[in-house]
Amino acid sequence: MPRLQPWGEASDDEDRSVIAEQMAPDPDAEGRLYELAGSTREPAESRLPAVRAVVISADTEGMRGKASGSARTPSPVRGRILAVHLRYHPEAPTSTDVRLRAVPADGRPPVEILVVPESHTDGYFAPDAEPVWRPMPRTYSYVPFEVDAPLELVVTECDGLPGAVAATVFVEEPAPSRP
Repeated sequence: MPRLQPWGEASDDEDRSVIAEQMAPDPDAEGRLYELAGSTREPAESRLPAVRAVVISADTEGMRGKASGSARTPSPVRGRILAVHLRYHPEAPTSTDVRLRAVPADGRPPVEILVVPESHTDGYFAPDAEPVWRPMPRTYSYVPFEVDAPLELVVTECDGLPGAVAATVFVEEPAPSRP
């Protein structure tokens, strides 16, 4: 058996051929990789969770600068909230307060998901849920909200406007189960 040297330091042609043989690709490797991964070659997209956009639009009624209103989704939203886009009416004042919350059906108090006080600038937000235990500081961490309840959009300190604020909530639905 020839003695192997580090790459590029072979002493003769026989050593070079042994190194080349060890480095050569295996022509049957692709078939074995599919055997290890599973019996079917289904596309990865079928196993990925779906992201759905839920739109809630709130109208406000009342005096100028003191109007309020709310809107709620007709059915529970299930999944993880990845992002929220708020779109304000062009005539909404800068004093407009917006709250997005989950309203449990069992009578518990609503859970605040996003609070944007005194603003009228459209934008994307990534609400962060507080986990029970976090070993490191909150810097650069993101834990999306898990929801299984109707969502409610509450607008206060606004003018009386139809469609004062519209919230588009991007929800990652649970991944389909594998058969």
